[in-house]
Amino acid sequence: MRVSGDADLLGELAEFFGYDSISLVDRIRQAVMRKDSEELDKAAHGLKGSVLNFGAKTLADVAQAVTGQAKGDRGRPSKRDPSG
Repeated sequence: MRVSGDADLLGELAEFFGYDSISLVDRIRQAVMRKDSEELDKAAHGLKGSVLNFGAKTLADVAQAVTGQAKGDRGRPSKRDPSG
C-alpha cells in the first residue's frame, strides 16, 4: 500500500481495516451458518479487496476461493438469485 510516508494515514487505514475485516469475517461466518451463498460471495469479495490493499495476497487467495465455493466453483448464480 502506498501512503507516501504518511504514518498517520497508514494508521487510520489500518484501524479502519481492523474494524471492517472483523465485520466481514462475521458476515462470512453468518452466511455459512445460514447457507446464504449470495451473502457469502459478497462478504468474501469485500474481504479480498480489503486485504489486497495491504498486499496480503495469500489471504486474498483464500477469500477468492471462498467466493468460488459460494458460486459453486462454476460462477453459477446463487439459489437466491431470481434470474438463476
